[in-house]
Amino acid sequence: MAAIEQRRVMSRAEARTRRPVRFPATISPLGWVSALVAVVRLAITLQPLLSPGALDAPRWSDDARFLIGALGEAAVIGLPAAVALGFPSARRRNRWLFRGAVLLALNPLAGMAVRWLQLRVAEIADPFVESVFDPATPLGLSLALLSLSTALIAIAGAWSLSDGLDEAGASPRRGVLPAAAFAGVAVVAAMYLPYFTFDETRLVSADFALDMAGIGTSAIVIALWFVIAARLAVGWADGLGPRVAWVVGTAAGALLVGSFVASAVIGLAGGFEGDDGRIVVLSLMSPTAWILLFAALALGLGRGWPQRPHGYRLGSTDAG
Repeated sequence: MAAIEQRRVMSRAEARTRRPVRFPATISPLGWVSALVAVVRLAITLQPLLSPGALDAPRWSDDARFLIGALGEAAVIGLPAAVALGFPSARRRNRWLFRGAVLLALNPLAGMAVRWLQLRVAEIADPFVESVFDPATPLGLSLALLSLSTALIAIAGAWSLSDGLDEAGASPRRGVLPAAAFAGVAVVAAMYLPYFTFDETRLVSADFALDMAGIGTSAIVIALWFVIAARLAVGWADGLGPRVAWVVGTAAGALLVGSFVASAVIGLAGGFEGDDGRIVVLSLMSPTAWILLFAALALGLGRGWPQRPHGYRLGSTDAG
């Protein structure tokens, strides 16, 4: 009797997903620029660790926290390089994911540029003039709006990343994303309410308007990251590939959302004093999340396709 051999035929999309990534030929010029800027920034930030006594035993915990924070900042700046490495064709196949990585990388760079400009203005201006940064003056209002513009870059980056994860197949059932966004807004309310004081005399002032704009942009950014964390968890649960990339991405989303929730809890509790270990943990959560997100993108987050039947969504009633 002749033996019958059964072969599983892969689709082109699945074949591209499993195709090995060749380093470094796949990295685009923008990816190289992102990697170079991240390395240069990391080298500049870590210069204090080269000073004598920087790594002595009494300071090793502070130095380790400083190192992880610097690595987290470098990971944000290097997000386009991670996408270029893990998903070389993202610029064509998932433009929103690519744009999200670029915008998120631009956010800390824009913040550095704004801070540099503020320092230059402070050096040039008369040191005895206290109204340089007063939002009631044209110059002070311009500088404040410039600082606020960095939040708009963060919003655009998080929104684009969320749309990119949606294009990759991380689409939860109806109601999950609005609930995640509402949870993010609730966390922001818990973070700011303990410090909010109502003053009728400030209602028509530029200072009050800027404060409200800052709280509003923070609420949007944090709500978007709650949505991104939900998408990452759904993508992992739905079996999107590469599997390890979604696992690492889910851990990154959980850590970032956890840092927001922990900050809100600290605010409601009136804060922690001294060298509280909880403060140390909180300070490490956000940079660690960015490092994990960099790793997830470098592993191919968004490159894969669902391993379950087409049209399946987590929690859907017709899932097989």
